[in-house]
Amino acid sequence: ITNSAVTILITQDPHDTDTPPGVVTLAPHRSASPAAPRVDIHPEQLAYVIHTSGSTGTPKGVMVPHRALTNLVHWHLDTHPTGPGQRHGQVASLGFDAAIWEIWPALVSGATLHIADPADRLDPAALHDWLVREDVTRTFLPTPIAEAVLRLPTPSTSRLRTIFTGGDALTTRPSARTPYALVNHYGPTEAAVVATAGPVRPDGIHRPDLGVPIAGARIYLLDADLQLVPPGAPGEVCVAGDVVSRGYLNKPGQTAERFLPDPHGPPGSRLYRTGDLCRLRTDGTLEFLGRTDEQIAINGYRIEPGEIETALRTQPHIEAALVTTRTLPTGRHLIAYVTSTSTIDTHQ
Repeated sequence: ITNSAVTILITQDPHDTDTPPGVVTLAPHRSASPAAPRVDIHPEQLAYVIHTSGSTGTPKGVMVPHRALTNLVHWHLDTHPTGPGQRHGQVASLGFDAAIWEIWPALVSGATLHIADPADRLDPAALHDWLVREDVTRTFLPTPIAEAVLRLPTPSTSRLRTIFTGGDALTTRPSARTPYALVNHYGPTEAAVVATAGPVRPDGIHRPDLGVPIAGARIYLLDADLQLVPPGAPGEVCVAGDVVSRGYLNKPGQTAERFLPDPHGPPGSRLYRTGDLCRLRTDGTLEFLGRTDEQIAINGYRIEPGEIETALRTQPHIEAALVTTRTLPTGRHLIAYVTSTSTIDTHQ
């Protein structure tokens, strides 16, 4: 709220907050207006601001213009034609930019949007049952959930035809008996959700690739001097084109570090340095190699461990903190190690 300078909060349930904006509480809307108001929108006007992790402990607001959102929607509808009769799942939380991708292609095309119960979103078996029960035809699932759902038997009566996934490194392929297609995607929040896409086939000895750039996106693999690396060599993924956002809200310094003039594109264009490492395979697809920094991905979210460490160090009696990940029987988890001057009440 502070970073976005929000002045009005529209809600059905008023929320308590330390810095409350004006609150407008709405009753459930029962009837449609006979005519929608005409609103003229310029492509460079903001469509949304969504916050992502920041290494300083303060999340960064990514400013995404209508140009980038429109490109996402047009690419999706051109690649995966949809319309009335299609039933799309909405699984991602609204704090995850994948929700933008789930919602708008469905609504603008006349498809039905089916919203998953929050209690089912991280339970692969319950989510799979819900997809079958609701006759969902297409849905996005974060990578760890998609991999778990792939291992579950899907009845022949299911209408599920496509699972879109992304947000983490995919290691699982569908089997030859899987009755739906699996499509892998890659894209930072700063590049309007999706920058690359590719089908994942049952056969293959390598880890599934990240596909190829979507329409409206340009992908460069660059060295430290922003020069193109040879095919097969590792390079930092830099994204350019209509998918690139404006930058970070009220953070010109951090924007200048990551959003740079594009030396390989049209005059005046910009690119976004992702910090991800990839190499170009001989078939033209991208292979993910890792990170150039300490950022991690877990359950579909990109997380700066330094952000959590900074927040932990603000707590009473904590002198130092280190955040990492561990794989446990229940999945991959964030783990924090701290040093303290006294006993810590972990229930607070």
